[in-house]
Amino acid sequence: MKVHDPEAATVPKRRDQAPDNAEAEAGRGLWILDALAPGWTVKPTEVGKQITCALSAPALVDV
Repeated sequence: MKVHDPEAATVPKRRDQAPDNAEAEAGRGLWILDALAPGWTVKPTEVGKQITCALSAPALVDV
């Protein structure tokens, strides 16, 4: 999956708080992304930046 963000100057960065911190108002997005699509990357483009990740799909069960 590839997602484009036109804001090139803002690069994702992890925050110090734990993902289950009830007091935090932000900072959970990268924890979620790491859990769902480890190994995601960010690269600059001519019009911003592109975030690329691979999402795994559950295996199909033949019944």
